[in-house]
Amino acid sequence: MLRKDEAKTNRVVRKIRTHISDTYRIHRRMLRNRRDAVEDVIFDRSIAPKLEYDIDERVYDIHELLENWRTTAPKKAEYQRLFLLLFRAGGTWSGMLRSVIAARLNGKVPTELVQEFGTTEIENLTQTPIFAGEEELLNKLHKILQQASEDGDKIELLKIVVLYRFAEQFQLQSFRSDIKKLQERVKQRIDRPYTDDKLPKIVIFTSFTKTCSEIVKQLQACFGEKSVVSHQSGKQRTVIEKHLNQFKSDPNCFILVCDQSGEEGHNLQFADWMIHFDLPWSPNRLEQRIGRIDRIGRPIKVDFTLFPGAEIDDSPHDAWYRLLKEGFQIFDKSIASLQFYVEEKLTQLEAILFASGANGLIEQIDIIQTEIKSEIVKINEQNVLDEIDFHDENASEYWKALDDYDAKHKEMERAFGGWFLQALRFQETSNPNNPEIRRYQPTTRTLVPADRIKSVFGRSLTNSGTYNRRVANVTKSIHLYRIGEPLVDAAGLLRSSGMIEDKLLQCGVPKKHGTNPRVQSGSVFRFNYIVETNLELAKQILLDTGEDKTKLKNLQRRTDALLPPRIESIFVDARTEELSIVEDEALLSILQRPYFGKKGKEFRDYNLSKGRLAVLNEFIDASKWENFCRNARQNSESLLRKCPKFVDICQQSASLTQGKLQNRLNQLRLRLEQLQTKQASTSLLAEELKNETRLSSAILQGIQKPSMKLDSVGFIIVAGHKPVDFGERMIKN
Repeated sequence: MLRKDEAKTNRVVRKIRTHISDTYRIHRRMLRNRRDAVEDVIFDRSIAPKLEYDIDERVYDIHELLENWRTTAPKKAEYQRLFLLLFRAGGTWSGMLRSVIAARLNGKVPTELVQEFGTTEIENLTQTPIFAGEEELLNKLHKILQQASEDGDKIELLKIVVLYRFAEQFQLQSFRSDIKKLQERVKQRIDRPYTDDKLPKIVIFTSFTKTCSEIVKQLQACFGEKSVVSHQSGKQRTVIEKHLNQFKSDPNCFILVCDQSGEEGHNLQFADWMIHFDLPWSPNRLEQRIGRIDRIGRPIKVDFTLFPGAEIDDSPHDAWYRLLKEGFQIFDKSIASLQFYVEEKLTQLEAILFASGANGLIEQIDIIQTEIKSEIVKINEQNVLDEIDFHDENASEYWKALDDYDAKHKEMERAFGGWFLQALRFQETSNPNNPEIRRYQPTTRTLVPADRIKSVFGRSLTNSGTYNRRVANVTKSIHLYRIGEPLVDAAGLLRSSGMIEDKLLQCGVPKKHGTNPRVQSGSVFRFNYIVETNLELAKQILLDTGEDKTKLKNLQRRTDALLPPRIESIFVDARTEELSIVEDEALLSILQRPYFGKKGKEFRDYNLSKGRLAVLNEFIDASKWENFCRNARQNSESLLRKCPKFVDICQQSASLTQGKLQNRLNQLRLRLEQLQTKQASTSLLAEELKNETRLSSAILQGIQKPSMKLDSVGFIIVAGHKPVDFGERMIKN
């Protein structure tokens, strides 16, 4: 059904997109600069495709007849669309053009043509009246296409190009003059490879499913059935995934042929060679093809070959290639940020192709270069309005600080790795080839039950990772340890669940001995709270407005940027019946100093393990221990919220946040005023401004009174005696 109404659907989608872009806060241009925003990890594209022109002797007559059709056809929209159809079909395997011409002549349309071009275009093909002299031209074309090529059609050229590549790799150049013998030798080498032979991974793109099937059929006949797989429309998803895995992992499967269904959603960077059997009419689709191997943070190390059609001065297909290369400069840099300009320009180019042919396309090269420069200026101007953070006077300092923080991967390693190794008692295994790559694994000493490890961490423990972004960028299959990475997120889930709290209580009860004589002996709790924005009210507002769960995640990220989650620690004095915050500087200096074990000279701290738990009885009656801890826990949060220092931090954060939220609201008001000036529809934007005002108020309240989640607890006894002294005294008594 999508194919049937494709043209109509596309028009409706464009109208919806335009309406949204004119009324919604996130303008379409805002999303065009993802690559510009990470230019430090973008490598120059600089693709220099090797061109392979047609060897088919029929192309000259075909070109002349198509040019005659173009110049004699009525200058009407339906014939313009017809010529574009002929142009597209003429740029690929000759069987496609033969089928299109046959359908035009007899009105009979095979299902495959509808699947290739869509119902609207095929209806135009069969229902548009045949003009005077057209039938004679088409009959001549059809007769030529029915005759076999003496020198070989485009697929034969493809086979020769691939065979020549193997001839060079396998040192078989002496057989290049005899293609049949070369094919036999290459096939023998593929079936019985030498020890050091490594077959190149070749990706072949075509715009048409029928062409894809024909290429697969002929290449399998040449190189063997197991050597070639496909990604094409009509295949089940399981079959496609099987083919992709086979191409990636099986060294004997070295050719992947893709129709337009393979242009998106796959990382093919491991490929060695990309061949464009034909060029799509949409430059955005060509960008998608190249994007399969041009990935952010990775250099391009792939050979490119392109089949631009006949080597004729006024060839429209060669002119189209030049327009893509010199006008859009698609082989030098990504045009992803220009996708909407490109779509709008295609309508003009279609008319120019019909009116002026190859020369018209060539004349557009300089014009497109100028228009792209102007479009980039518009994008940059729009970003000033759309990118909210840029209105913040501290934005540049923020991004610089973020970049500097990301560079401090050693500090991240000490924090995250230290927690894994020391708190959870995991084991770290380093990669022998690169010590910055490591893997964390549980051991018998790990302080988390095995079933809990399995449910929380899952397969994330099988991944190797690094804290250094540069190492991750240049090393395949290595994870970068940052928020969003499965292991890091699993660790955060474990920490926030309170699963390890009891374990920490068991192992974290030090007794500090050798104290200041002015400090009264006794017990102190340490509570560590994770403090972050309270989102209960803000989440309810989103739910009331009908937003989905993805918006809740966006809200979390947004508030984390406004008030980064942090750990706040509080010492609660349990030496008196009325619990209070420890404020005595002498006592705080003891509580905050590092743990000194056996190596401590002036001071010695003891971990109150099971053998020393009797010491607790000197301070708390065993029957009252549970209520004692519960009471301290309940009072600790209240004490922290009332702490003047904590209150001051919340007020400062709220003050900074209020300014940023106000900038956001001002931006929405400005966009609303602009639309009102243009007399455009403003209802959606007005509703968004209303919701954003409510949401901003809720966020501000959530920062003024943040949520507090208990992260860990410590119980400390401060005394001037060793634990054994208490034990001996209890025995004597």
